[in-house]
Order: sequence, then C-alpha cells, then structure tokens
Amino acid sequence: MLGITTATRLNVRSKPDGSSSKRGFLPKGTVITITGQIDNWFEIKYQDFPAYLSSLYVTPFTGNSHFSARVTANLLNVRSDPSVRSAIIGQLPKSAAVTVVALHPDWVEIEFNDRVAFIARDHVELDGIDKLTQGMVTARALNVRGSPHRDGALLGRLSRNARISIRGRSGEWLQIFFNGQLGYVHSTYITEQTQSESGSFGSELPQEPEPSPSLVTTHISPREPTLLAPARQLPLTGDSVSIKVSRTWNKYGALLQTLCEEITIDVASAVAVLCVESSGEGFSASNNDRMIIRFENHKFWKYWGKLNQQQFKRHFVYNSSKVWTGHQWRPDSDDPWQKFHGNQVEEWRVLEFARTLSNDAALMSISMGAPQIMGFHYQRIGYPTAEAMFSDFSQNIEAHIKGLFAFFDTAMINALKSSDFETFAGRYNGSGQKEKYGRWIRDHHKAFSSLAFNHSLLN
Repeated sequence: MLGITTATRLNVRSKPDGSSSKRGFLPKGTVITITGQIDNWFEIKYQDFPAYLSSLYVTPFTGNSHFSARVTANLLNVRSDPSVRSAIIGQLPKSAAVTVVALHPDWVEIEFNDRVAFIARDHVELDGIDKLTQGMVTARALNVRGSPHRDGALLGRLSRNARISIRGRSGEWLQIFFNGQLGYVHSTYITEQTQSESGSFGSELPQEPEPSPSLVTTHISPREPTLLAPARQLPLTGDSVSIKVSRTWNKYGALLQTLCEEITIDVASAVAVLCVESSGEGFSASNNDRMIIRFENHKFWKYWGKLNQQQFKRHFVYNSSKVWTGHQWRPDSDDPWQKFHGNQVEEWRVLEFARTLSNDAALMSISMGAPQIMGFHYQRIGYPTAEAMFSDFSQNIEAHIKGLFAFFDTAMINALKSSDFETFAGRYNGSGQKEKYGRWIRDHHKAFSSLAFNHSLLN
C-alpha cells in the first residue's frame, strides 16, 4: 500500500517508538510504500532497512481514495509513461484540475483524454493531502468509531491534545485514519486548524489513549446523495414488487442509467438485480443506518476456521451439504445456538465477534451493501483490501452502485443483454440458487419495464 506524508518534516524511526533513534526524515508530500503496521506506526523500507513512521502523519493512498489535484506549474507536460524520456502527449495550464488514478514516488498518474497519463509530482498540489486540515482533541478521551454515528463500532480512543489529520466529513463527524483503517470522531471535540507550511503539527508522538465512557453524540445517517436520483420519478403504487423497483429507480436511476449505457444493458436489469439482492437498500434504518451485510459461516470457515477448527466449531455451525443453509452462532460455548440471518442487528453482532478472531477473514466473509458483493471479491472491484472495500461501502452508497458494475463480468453482461437471468444468477449468486434468483430478477425486470413504458420514462 502507498502512502503520502503530511507533516512538514516527519522523523523516520528505527523502531515503532517515539523515543527510538532517528534514521532520517521525510518532507511533506513524500510518497512511500507501507510494508506493515504496528499500533500507530507504519513500517517502511528506508535505506534498505526496516524503519517506522507515525501513522498520524501518513495518509494511505488506496484504490478508493479518489484524490484530485491541481497543477502549480505555468505549463505542465503530460507524458505517456512515468519518465522524462517518455513521449509528451499534451500539456496542462496552471490551476488545471485532474483526477488522480495512482501515486508514484516522483509521478502522479492521472486521467487524460480518456487514457492514463503521467505528470511530475513536484508540479501538482493534491487536494486533501497537501493542504490537509489538522485537528486537536479537546475531550479527555475521544471515541473513534467505525462509522459516522454514536453506535458505530468502537475502534479505539484518542486522548486530550492528540493531533489528527482530517480526511473528510460526514455531517457532524470527521473522517480520520486510525490504526490502519478509516474512522470517525465527533467534531464537537476537535479544534480544527489548517496545516501551515511551517508544519506546526509536525510532531509525530501520539498521545496514549485513556479509558472513558462512550460519548453522547448526534446520530448522522449515511443517506443516499440526491445526485444519484433521476429527474423523472416513478409513483410508489401497485404491488410490493412495483413499489420496490420504483423506489430503487427513484434513488439511483440517474447513475444506473449512465452506467448501463456504458456497458449497453437495459436499466431494468440493474434495477432488478439491486431489488433482489437488497430490496434496493444499502443501509438498514432498523440498525442505525449501518450498511446491510450478511455474514456467511461457510466462508469464515474457509478463510479462518480450517486453521482454527476447534475454536470455529465452538461458535459457528452450518450445513456442510448445502453450505448456504443452517447458519447459527453463539458467543460462548455454553450459550444456546442462535439464528441470525434476516436480522441486521444480529448480523452485525456476529461480524463484530468474528472480527475479534480475524479481522481480514471476517470482512472477506460478508456480503456488503446494496449489491451484496462478498468481501473476498475486493480486488475484483478495485480495492486493495477487504477492509478498504468495507470502509468505502460503509459510508458511500455510490460505491455500492459502482461496485455492482465493476463486479459484472462479460458472461454476466451477455446474460443480462439476452434476458437469460438464470445464467446471470448462476454466476452472481452461485449455481445452487440460480433458479430462484433468476426467477426473482425476471419478475422485477418485468415490473420495472412495464412501469417505465407506462410512464414514458426511458427514451
């Protein structure tokens, strides 16, 4: 994983300890390769030896970071490859905005005229990186949550005067990077300050957290952005299937139509798939607007249980002949077995328990959000880790929709084009349930197509 330093002068340490010897320093904006993490320290290679940087002053750059940048040179060459000897394929004027595809030590990979190109790192300013907003904790101990509401999973705590780099905002919540993952703190307990060129927040020693009771904060819901909604809405009338397809279109129709046109499938297919997978919902109102998930015991067996069989069998069971059935769990071996599918509060209880056993395996064992894509498919849809996918899906409904289309392979697209929904379901949901899912997709496809025709919705 790549990262970029945000302190003006960040010390490179010999050990993950602020009192260890210094091996050197890195200036702000240096792109580094993160090879590991120990508590609040990132491990890197420095002069061919392992070394450590404070994670408070490094922003990881992952496939879902979506940075933009602005040109600072009067006229900047755009090159075909990351080399001064490569061909110049264009030029950008000062203050031109570009979309960052990836970071390299001396180059920024960008989108340029429908292709990938490269510009020199020294002549661009990364939005949200080179001018990060910094903050200082004012509470005695501040809870860091996994999602932007008071019931989000507790990731840890920051003590008074701890300094943070603010990556983004969600209502009254501030997004930060904490112990290797995205987290949220309530803005009430943060004093904000724009990072100055002098690097007034350049010290890399994090404060040790102190225990404290949970903070009382205002609940913020990750609602669907209105920019996803189409200009023309469908009435919420008719049977349950008609209402479901209308509601899904009314929420996401504009983005769905754009993405469907790119792969030349009809929008009824995308609406139908979302309806069947999650009733078109990405977050559960009955579970404090947390992302909709489904924990799959048999996948957790695959990714963790096989190597920890006794411990797995104390807590999880499933039907080995039909692995998608018979899922039960218990938090303690003396507790009775409990079913949990169909109840989002219970699904999350199981996930949070499983994460204490193996975070990576647990996140690879859940289906996520509106498209219900399994976490182990993270690379297929463009994420570097299951945790990065989980973090993005936990806060951004647009990530759900784009993830759906990234997951489609050629065979799925061809099946949707020919209305062969059973074949599609076999590839999307698995061969064991393709008839059932194929029939449901067909029913929702038919309902939306009829509504769209009756209301002259699509050209």
